[in-house]
Amino acid sequence: MILPIIDQKGKCSNVNVKAQSTPMDRKCQRVYLNECSSAMKLLHVLHSAPAADYKLTGEIRSAFRAECEVIELYLYKEKPAHFKGEGIFLNSTRNSFAPLSSAKEIAAVIKQEGITHVLSERYKPSLLAAIAASRTGIKEVYSIFHGLDEFARLGRRIAAAFFMKNTRFIGVSASVRNDLVKNCPAAKERNSFTIFNGIDLAGFHRDLLSKEAARAELGLKAERRIIGCVGRLVSLKGHDLLLAAVSRIPLDFDVAIVGEGRMMDELKKMAADLGLSERVVFTGNVTEAARCLKAFDYFAMPSRKEGFGLAALEAILADVPIVSSDAGGLPEVLGGQGIMHKAGDTDGLTDGLKKLLSLDESELKAYTDGLKKRSESMFSAGAMQQSYRNLILGNGNTIELS
Repeated sequence: MILPIIDQKGKCSNVNVKAQSTPMDRKCQRVYLNECSSAMKLLHVLHSAPAADYKLTGEIRSAFRAECEVIELYLYKEKPAHFKGEGIFLNSTRNSFAPLSSAKEIAAVIKQEGITHVLSERYKPSLLAAIAASRTGIKEVYSIFHGLDEFARLGRRIAAAFFMKNTRFIGVSASVRNDLVKNCPAAKERNSFTIFNGIDLAGFHRDLLSKEAARAELGLKAERRIIGCVGRLVSLKGHDLLLAAVSRIPLDFDVAIVGEGRMMDELKKMAADLGLSERVVFTGNVTEAARCLKAFDYFAMPSRKEGFGLAALEAILADVPIVSSDAGGLPEVLGGQGIMHKAGDTDGLTDGLKKLLSLDESELKAYTDGLKKRSESMFSAGAMQQSYRNLILGNGNTIELS
């Protein structure tokens, strides 16, 4: 069977590899995302409908729109108010795990709809899709993993060893792919791939607010230099490291932390204890926060762990100078060209911020231009979509292994 191989560096080439060898009792909403005459049908299995400002799922779905019908299935039964499309919503809850009943429901959809390809995202949808596919004659399930440590738990590793032998694993960075190969018994070098996340560049730039409008949107002072940080307020994102580093730099600038999460109160207290209350703004959750990136003069990505680093990529594309940790996929996003520090190292982050703040206007422009040029060539939605089509539908030119 002809499949493309996306190597650990994210480069795609095509090689010749060997293939591995009840009606539903409820009403379902259907997804018809395209009018396609092809006999191919792809089932996309996810936890739940994506947030209103999460565009990556739609970009992945669009990869197949011209060549096959796409049907989306969500494990969780709730349909969020913002969700305007249609989908098949199962009766699972976030706190339950009933693999046999859920897998049976997915298998019923596969049979009823004549599904030819199955794509899933993250652990639970991927496990259930693999079980369902094995019962319906689907030889391969393609499963996307966005984060690290998905198989850190022993129970997940055992389940994967038994039920995910038919899975082709896709990491959104080489770091994620390597983590899968290392920790998931079913993930091997031969069946694991890297496909970088991609962004609709035209849409991204069209939606960006001006600096003035973005600062007004976030409630930031117009005249101040501002370091921005966007992400969930959880330990892995390293906001505490950023506050500690900022407290060591005797320069005149503010910090804007965009996002919400369980560490909000702890971080506010830390800022107060460090004497930063007047300099740090916590905006809370901001829908489509990427639109506001030009509000920042600089961007900090101090993550302790990071599967890919979409916020870092968006900052680069918005021409915001960045300092980043080397966690997970972030070195792949910055390509060794950026100001980086060891993950979890407050001293390194402090030095990186000092270096960034010391650059003059021409140096900042050269820095951002270099990162942006590389990012636009490597991380476009079109490049990502072509890689998914090549891998799952077998499109594109091929070469034989010698």
